[in-house]
Amino acid sequence: MCGIVGRLNFNSQAVQPDELEQMCKEIKHRGPDDQGIWLKGPVGLGSRRLSIIDLSPAGHQPISNETKTVWIVFNGEIYNFQALRSRLIKNGHKFSSKTDTEIVVHLWEEYGVNCVKYLRGMFALALWDEREKSLFLARDRVGKKPLKYYLDKQKIIFASELKAILTDKTIKRTPDLQAIDHFFSLEAVPAPLTGFQGIKKLPAASYLLIKNNQVIIKKYWQVEFLPKTKLAEPELKTSILNQLTESVRLRLISDVPVGAFLSGGVDSSAVVALMSRLGQKQIKTFSVGFEDKKYSELPYARMVAKKFKTNHQEIILTPKHWSLLPKLAEAYEEPYGDPSALPTFLVSQLAAKTVKVVLNGAGGDENFAGYQRYLKFVWLNPLGRLFPWLNSGPTIYPTAYLSLTAPQNFKKSLYQPQFWNNINPLATKTLFQKQQLKNLQPLDNVLKTDINLYLSQVLLPKVDIASMANSLEVRSPFLDQELMQFCAKIPGKYKLKHGEGKYILKKALEGILPREIIYRPKMGFGFPLGIWLRNQWQKPVKNLLLDPKAKYRKFLRPATVEPMINQPLSGEHLDRRLWRVIMLEYWLQHYFPKL
Repeated sequence: MCGIVGRLNFNSQAVQPDELEQMCKEIKHRGPDDQGIWLKGPVGLGSRRLSIIDLSPAGHQPISNETKTVWIVFNGEIYNFQALRSRLIKNGHKFSSKTDTEIVVHLWEEYGVNCVKYLRGMFALALWDEREKSLFLARDRVGKKPLKYYLDKQKIIFASELKAILTDKTIKRTPDLQAIDHFFSLEAVPAPLTGFQGIKKLPAASYLLIKNNQVIIKKYWQVEFLPKTKLAEPELKTSILNQLTESVRLRLISDVPVGAFLSGGVDSSAVVALMSRLGQKQIKTFSVGFEDKKYSELPYARMVAKKFKTNHQEIILTPKHWSLLPKLAEAYEEPYGDPSALPTFLVSQLAAKTVKVVLNGAGGDENFAGYQRYLKFVWLNPLGRLFPWLNSGPTIYPTAYLSLTAPQNFKKSLYQPQFWNNINPLATKTLFQKQQLKNLQPLDNVLKTDINLYLSQVLLPKVDIASMANSLEVRSPFLDQELMQFCAKIPGKYKLKHGEGKYILKKALEGILPREIIYRPKMGFGFPLGIWLRNQWQKPVKNLLLDPKAKYRKFLRPATVEPMINQPLSGEHLDRRLWRVIMLEYWLQHYFPKL
């Protein structure tokens, strides 16, 4: 696990060592164990390393092939690297390390841009081929690892985090209005936007190739929901358990101890249970909770920890953690508004004190239809056969994004006129429409949308930034590409049945987890946001947002924001809207001090 940086000058001007040194310094938290830089004329690659596999000096990056003609910096983990290594050795390739990073160099020699299709894992990588004078950037299938870049006629600068790109002082810092608009709909900025004009992020499951003065960006993978599997319920349960067990086993490959985030929900509890079944002893588990028992899942986490005899640690999120918000805005570096980033950051901080790697339960809801909003799409499946128009359009928008169901009135009242007049207010709605396929049933369309938008653009960046800001790697067994593809082809009737979400997963876990864990009511990963905003946090909110010099006022109307602070809020969606204003202000303060 690492942070990567790099630069290619198109005018043949040599990349200077201090340029990459400065970039690496900005992402030291992603890899505090080692730094490596490789330069050759107009190209330079840099790496900050968090040593997890092959802790020896042989694992030092950048890594090359035998002839020093192909060089790579790599962030992530390839879980099938041992099998790939054996195959490549049989084909005559020679290795100098036992790292998964070196695998990619030789796969490139064999398959070129198709090398990514062989990788089972999470990754962001940059590869320079001296023979072809080509630069290859790529991200994993779901977007667990970030990769951002700035491209103009003179150069491309890329990095795991935008902070490193901003070390080039010739890059002008200008807020991207359309990105800010997306943020108020999605709570995050979707690829390829970042919040900064001119700086982009490579979309998930995509690669960027620069060769012969051409730039090619191409998507190489998409989860397929058809054709549906014909397996009956007993066979499905067995297959799901086997595949999830294999996914967990692969993510235990490490030269350092591996722990787990444990919320007490079905998904994270299943991961801990399977870690135990695979022979892991004294697993270190980590939970975050709240003093308000209505929101806290700690009793359930403790139940699982006790059953599997884990070394369990907890931390309590309290109103005093308001002081972390400026640090959050800096870490996320783009407008980011999911309030659960705060507890995620806190539990990552806790875990990083004793381990370098944890497993989590991300992806279980998207694979098996775990969110409560999915239940309302069940009735559309039979009706969709009679009325095909029900299978597309606004009918299937995930209702988590309330601003999409009533976006215009709220946004128009919130945005300053010059902001409103310089965006396409329907841009986020268009993102959702592009996700829909007419041949899919409504539930599958919602799951597909959530995988590509909610999971990829909101949830995964939340975990990556919060964990890597604390030098912690997070692995997600439910996001294994083989498991995800299998789950996508399970008919909806096995995911939602008798009003029960994740029906088939829960059946597969009977006898492995306590029934109190499997069948308890679902709780979101939230905290008493509205209560704190109205009470303990109201004074700091007022100090921040009612300041006449507040930067958000260039984009939002204070006359709309002020009642949001002073009047009692009437629902979760309204609470979260105010939270977005708060995080926008902190983001603007940090990254646009001269605005």
